[in-house]
Amino acid sequence: MQRLFFALWPDAGLQRELFRFGQRLQTECGGRVVAARHIHLTLAFLGDIPSARIPELRGVMQSVSAAKFKLELARAGYWSRSSVAWIAPDPVAPELDLLVKQLRTALSHSDFIVDERPFAPHVTLVRNAKRKPGTDPGRMACEWAVSDFVLMRSRLFPSGPHYSELLRTPLL
Repeated sequence: MQRLFFALWPDAGLQRELFRFGQRLQTECGGRVVAARHIHLTLAFLGDIPSARIPELRGVMQSVSAAKFKLELARAGYWSRSSVAWIAPDPVAPELDLLVKQLRTALSHSDFIVDERPFAPHVTLVRNAKRKPGTDPGRMACEWAVSDFVLMRSRLFPSGPHYSELLRTPLL
């Protein structure tokens, strides 16, 4: 069994930029800043999947025919229930919604369990946040040119998660 998820994975430069913004948020809300190398946008969380099904997931990825797009990450927020501070696209690119819809449909047709909740695209920057930021940390705006998506494996350790890329598929 492997703990798997699909994601958009920014390049190292954008990860560092988002990490610095996470540090700003953390000074306002406490918690733990997500390490730069772990910053991503989850498209679909699969959970524990048998290794033998990974070839099926390659087929799922290849069935997606979404176009490349740009995200404007410009809206910060906080969810008290999960104690995370995040940044999200504003506005949400229609191409992102289409990518997620195609991915969920392909997963469902391949008998994978699909989350039925509405997709809320965001990049988690601070975990275990103690409170909503007390002052406006300022609007952070950066552009993310999305040209592919990945299938990632997540291993949980006492020191935190370790992510490794299993498959990468380009967008059209």
